[in-house]
Amino acid sequence: MLRRVLFLLLPVLAVSGCASMTKEECRVADWATVGYHDGAAGWGGDRIDAHRKACAEFGVRPDLDGYLSGRNRGIREFCRPPKGYSRGLEGDAYDGVCPLDLEADFIVANQEGLRIYAMEQEVRRQESDLRSRQQRLDRVREEIASSQSTMVGSNDPAVRAAAFARIRPLNMEERRLEREADDLRARIQELKRNVLDERFGPDSRYR
Repeated sequence: MLRRVLFLLLPVLAVSGCASMTKEECRVADWATVGYHDGAAGWGGDRIDAHRKACAEFGVRPDLDGYLSGRNRGIREFCRPPKGYSRGLEGDAYDGVCPLDLEADFIVANQEGLRIYAMEQEVRRQESDLRSRQQRLDRVREEIASSQSTMVGSNDPAVRAAAFARIRPLNMEERRLEREADDLRARIQELKRNVLDERFGPDSRYR
C-alpha cells in the first residue's frame, strides 16, 4: 500500500487490534481471490503475513500459492498509469509494489499526480495566509474606528492626542495588509488556473 495510507492505517490497527480477516473470512477464503483484491488495492507482498497471523487464531493456514497467483494478477491491475496518477492526486507516493515492467510508467504518472497535489496544497496554504491577513485587517479597521470615535467623543486633550497617535501607524498597517491581501488573491487565482490547466487542459495525459 502507498506510504501515506499505511501511515494513517497503522496507528488505527495498533489501537483497535483489528485483524486483516475475520474468522468467517478465514474459513471460507478463496485465497486466489483474496490475493487478487490485495494486489488490486496496492498492498505489498507482505500483506499475506497479516492474513496468516489473523487466520492462525482460527486454525486456518492461507494457500500461499493461490494467494500469490491472485495477487500477481491484481497488482498488474493496480500498477496502471491512471491509478498511479490518481494516487498522486491524493498525495500518496509510490512505495515500490509494482513489477519492473510496469513500474516506470506508474512512477511517471504518480509523480505527475503528486506535482498537481503539491500545487493544490500551495493553494490551500495561500488561502490560509489570506484568511489570516483578512482577520488582522478586520481587527486593524476596528481599532481605527475605535480610535476615531475616541477622538470625536472625548473631552480630554491627552486622550484625543493618544488616540490620534494610534491612528497613523494603524492606517499604515491597514494599507500594507490591503496590498498583501490583493497580492495573495492574485496569486491564488493564478495557482487555481494552473491547477485547472494541468488537470483538465489539452495537454493533460491522464484525464
